[in-house]
Amino acid sequence: MITASFAIDAVRKLTTSYKVGNANDYRNPSAACYKRPLCVAEMPPFNRLLNHLEEFLIASFMAAATLVTFAAVVLRYTAGMGISWAQELTIYLFIWMAKFGAAYGVRTGIHIGVDFVVNAARPSIRRVLVILSMLLGVVFTGTIAFFGVRWVMFIYGTGQVSPDLEWPMWIIYLAIPLGSGLMCYRFMQALLLFIKTGQLHSHTAIGEHSEEDAL
Repeated sequence: MITASFAIDAVRKLTTSYKVGNANDYRNPSAACYKRPLCVAEMPPFNRLLNHLEEFLIASFMAAATLVTFAAVVLRYTAGMGISWAQELTIYLFIWMAKFGAAYGVRTGIHIGVDFVVNAARPSIRRVLVILSMLLGVVFTGTIAFFGVRWVMFIYGTGQVSPDLEWPMWIIYLAIPLGSGLMCYRFMQALLLFIKTGQLHSHTAIGEHSEEDAL
């Protein structure tokens, strides 16, 4: 599962170095470089805290959803009773996990992409295409975050609550502006990193010129 890969990558600690062809360096496509994991101490405090919080939330939401579902199934088949709010809570947890997981995917470069046209283009054209794609990501996620804030404010004014848990729905919908805003920030990090170094984030190893160089 994609969500499972988010949680696994979030808690995985890379301890080895990798030698890879720097295929992402569009300014020098034939170059090879050594990539090593990002040292936590090298990162600015804000980014380090944000990364840990992002990973903690993804893992926590996934663990909570799994435990709630497991408990509901066990109770249903052993005691003949279920948890009325289990399905609703699980859905909400997966929504929040997916929104923050999408931002984590941008940061680590694990989103699926079709790069046939990019790889077939000349290096100078590749650079333009990559920058344009990241700009579109910034604009799209920023737009979703903006309208997400407006939607949350609207739902807050209506006083709506969830059917089973009776939680305020504006809290549930906060996943939209928070997740999309974080995703927009990750796109900006990736864009600045690429402009400065010609490298893209990778889920196998983080390059020596990492996100702390971008912001």
